[in-house]
Amino acid sequence: AGSMSLAVGAWSRVSGDAMASTSRLGFAPAGYRGVRRTTRLDTVSAAESGALKEKGRGSQRGRGSGGRGNRSSGGRTGDASTSGRGGRGRGARDGRGRGKPSRSKQCSVDAVAEADAMTKSLDANADARDVGSVLADCKDVRSERASDAAWGLYQAAVKLGVVNRFNVRQHNFALGAVQMGPDGSKRSTEVWTNLAKSPAAPNGVTMALLARGLCRTSKDVIPTLGTLREGTSRGGVVDAYVLNVLLNACLRDVNGVTQKTPLGDAVKSNAREATLAVWTAGKGMHNERTLTSTIKVLAAIGEGDTAMKTFDEAFRDETPLDADCVGAALGILSGRANATGKSADVLQLYHRAQKSRELQMTTYCANVALAACSRDGNWEGALVLWRCMLAGTENAPRPDKASLASVILACGRSGRGDLAREAFEQGKASGVECDVVVVNVLLDACAKGDLHPGDALDVLMDAIENRVPVDACTIASLLTAYCGEQKNAGSDRSGNSADLVEQAFAIVELGRFLSVDPTPAVISALLRVCVTAGGLQRAAK
Repeated sequence: AGSMSLAVGAWSRVSGDAMASTSRLGFAPAGYRGVRRTTRLDTVSAAESGALKEKGRGSQRGRGSGGRGNRSSGGRTGDASTSGRGGRGRGARDGRGRGKPSRSKQCSVDAVAEADAMTKSLDANADARDVGSVLADCKDVRSERASDAAWGLYQAAVKLGVVNRFNVRQHNFALGAVQMGPDGSKRSTEVWTNLAKSPAAPNGVTMALLARGLCRTSKDVIPTLGTLREGTSRGGVVDAYVLNVLLNACLRDVNGVTQKTPLGDAVKSNAREATLAVWTAGKGMHNERTLTSTIKVLAAIGEGDTAMKTFDEAFRDETPLDADCVGAALGILSGRANATGKSADVLQLYHRAQKSRELQMTTYCANVALAACSRDGNWEGALVLWRCMLAGTENAPRPDKASLASVILACGRSGRGDLAREAFEQGKASGVECDVVVVNVLLDACAKGDLHPGDALDVLMDAIENRVPVDACTIASLLTAYCGEQKNAGSDRSGNSADLVEQAFAIVELGRFLSVDPTPAVISALLRVCVTAGGLQRAAK
């Protein structure tokens, strides 16, 4: 089978097995944004002249927030060039004041009762604007009960022919109001069918509400794409927001939000097919959100390689990126199977995104790269990034305790306990928080390096002095540091073996004093010290 492509210029035929082939239909997100901007300007102008004001309620309900200014026309319209999703104008609004709402704060509570009352009293001559207003209030409640009440009102409006006088805004209120609950998809389909028969032309809000109403799981994505294709043929426009609604349905499936059982082959297959269909359909319209959702779904179903190919393709195509998107890609690249030895690739992606896109990277992004270095023992790459973070150069973020732990671990795994200790001191001097994880990895680095046992003991005492809690792993790591030193001590071992054993037992007692009871790991470490030092009698006890 072919695939349906929703592209900037047209719906076109594409290869693949995601969807059936479709005819070419106009699709222009840039034009859509222009139409919305023009419409908003015209509406604001009319509202400011008083032509569209009625009982203090705005004549339009916008799709979200824009600037803050006069708000009689819906949304927030301080800057006519901005637009969002989901807002509703209520009366005149000057400056940053809230203005006087046309309905009381109890409106959301009364919406169901109001819808039920209107359903009973509705007649064929009812004002479509009044019906739309009640449907809008039910939409705002966002509950199954309100959706049921809205559905009853809508059906009565259909039966009496009131729906025939709906404009697109009132159809949109109906779409948003009836979509809650298990029957929401079926109801949304009926509302769309009536809209498609009417003279009203769908718009961007219609497409967004359709996507939300029809698409509940990944199995719904491809049929919803077909409905959206029909909507674009009638003048509706799909943008990245709508595409992300579809992708979020796939994310819910693979993240287990709608699944109480582990992912099965059917769920993975549906999610993969739907995600790639949306990605192909939205070529030229994707943004950082749709890209992030796409690669997250693919990674969650075990398609890490496909996810990174998609990300690389989007990077080359100049798809908008942000630090969260890069962070997701870094995590996928770092977490792929056989990722050991790939820290250089993770660092390369981090620096490439930072420099070529001039992104202000987050600490999370840096920590993913540092964690990859810690797994590989890539202390050189870890220290370069660490020092940039400390100095604040190259748009590097500030480090946190996870950053410090990863750098120490990278140095420790390479046997560079000296560099681990140096990084620890740098972090302290820069105000980086230290916790038990940092202390433990530093003690582990001391054990693997050529540091004197006193260095490890200094680390523990410093932690105690700074009220950093310790645990059994702390005590075991300190004992291992002593044992490691004795392995390298050679001829000096016999002279101080008794002192070593006594110190080891003293460390265990210190742990008891700090409310850390000996665990099997602590006992094993203590036994190794005794055996290494020749204290077999103490070990037997």
